[in-house]
Amino acid sequence: MSSAELPSQVSAKPRKSTPRTTTTTAGNAWVTTLTTPDTAPNSAFTDNPAVVTDKRLISPTIAIATASAKLSFRNRYTFESSTLPNTWDGGVLEIKIGAGAFTDIVTAGGSFVSGGYNAVVNTGFSNPLAGRAAWGNNNASTYTTTVVNLPAAAAGQTIQLQWRVGTDTSGSGTGQNVDTIVITDGAACQPGTLNTCNDNNACTLDSCNPNPPPGDILTGCDHVPIAEGGSCSDGNACNGSELCDAGGVCQPGTPLVCDDLNACTDDSCNPLSGCVYTNDNTNTCTDNNACTADSCVGGTCVSNFAPSVATFTGGAIAANDSVTPPTTATPYPSTITVPPGIGNIVKVEVLLSGYTHTFPDDIDMLLVGPTGANAVIMSDTGGSTDIAGLNLVLDDAAAAAIPDAGP
Repeated sequence: MSSAELPSQVSAKPRKSTPRTTTTTAGNAWVTTLTTPDTAPNSAFTDNPAVVTDKRLISPTIAIATASAKLSFRNRYTFESSTLPNTWDGGVLEIKIGAGAFTDIVTAGGSFVSGGYNAVVNTGFSNPLAGRAAWGNNNASTYTTTVVNLPAAAAGQTIQLQWRVGTDTSGSGTGQNVDTIVITDGAACQPGTLNTCNDNNACTLDSCNPNPPPGDILTGCDHVPIAEGGSCSDGNACNGSELCDAGGVCQPGTPLVCDDLNACTDDSCNPLSGCVYTNDNTNTCTDNNACTADSCVGGTCVSNFAPSVATFTGGAIAANDSVTPPTTATPYPSTITVPPGIGNIVKVEVLLSGYTHTFPDDIDMLLVGPTGANAVIMSDTGGSTDIAGLNLVLDDAAAAAIPDAGP
C-alpha cells in the first residue's frame, strides 16, 4: 500500500482508503512502514514509548449490509514486557456505528472468533486504557490472524474502526503492526451438491476426484472398471453372489433357496436383505410320532402327548381282621398283569369295587411296581364304621381325601 493508504482491503472487494491517525502527549502517531509487513509493500505501525500516549488508527467509513459481517486482520505486537494477564502497555479495537461514539468492539456487541485480547491493562502508571481487556505483552513478534464478528447492530449502518494503543509513564516496547485488513459481508460462495458419480454400472468403482485427472475435468467423476470375475451387486440379494463378466456387466449368481427346513416358519427372500424366516404359529407340523398332537409355538414344533387309557383288572381280595399280629390279605400280593407294548405309563388310578369291611381304619394298601418301586395309597383311613359294597377310586387328582370318620 502507499504511505497514505490503509494496510490492505476493506469489504469483500479490495478497497484502499486514507486512514486518520491521532496521538496525545509524546510519541509517534501511527505510520505506514516498509519494515516487516504481512502483505507487501507495507503495514500500519505505531511505537511503544516510555511515556503516556493514546494513539489511534481510524478507518474511513464503511457500509455494512448484513448482521453476519466479519472483520479479519493480521496483528503483530511487542509491548513493554509483563507477566500475563497483566500488561503495562497494550492495544484495543474500537468501533463507531453510525453517529455513535467509539466503543470497544466487544462492548459494542462484537465477538472474537480468533486472535482476541490476551491481557488486562494495569491500572497504575496513567495508561489511558487502564483496566481494559487488550492485546498485551507480545505475540512472539509474529503476525497472527484476528477474526471478529462485527456487532449485529452494524447491519444497514456505516461504521468506522479504530485501532488504539495506550502506553504508561515508564517502560517501552517495539509497538504494534496492523495489516491485511478484510471485511467480509453479504453473500458468500457456498458449496454445491456433491456429485454422486454413480454411472449405474455395478462393474465400475465410482469416485469423485476434487483435482482431476484422473476423473472428468468438469465433474471430477472417475469410473474404474472391475476386472472379470470380480464381485458386483445388481441390488437384488435374492440373485445370489454376482460377478462381473468380460464386458463389464454384472451377471446374476445362483438364486438363493430360502428353506430353513422348519415347518413352523414362512420362508421368503427380500431383495434388500436376502432370506427371511418368519415364525408362523398357524402352520402345521409333525414330529413323526402318531401318538402326539403337534403344533407350532414360536417357530418350533412342540409335541403335545395325547395318552390313551387302558384298564387292567385283578381278582378278588379277602382281608380278615386280626389284632395281633396283623394279617395279610389273600392273595398277597394280589397281582395285576400289564401286557408289554403299551408305552410309557404316566398315571395310575386304582378302583376298588365292592369294598366291604367292618373297620376300614385297619386296612393298609401298598402299590408295588415291577421294579420294586412302591407307594402307600391307603392307610388308617375310613374310620370304624362298617362299610359294604363301596366302590372307591384312588387318584392323585381326586377332589378330596378319604375322610377318617368313614363314608
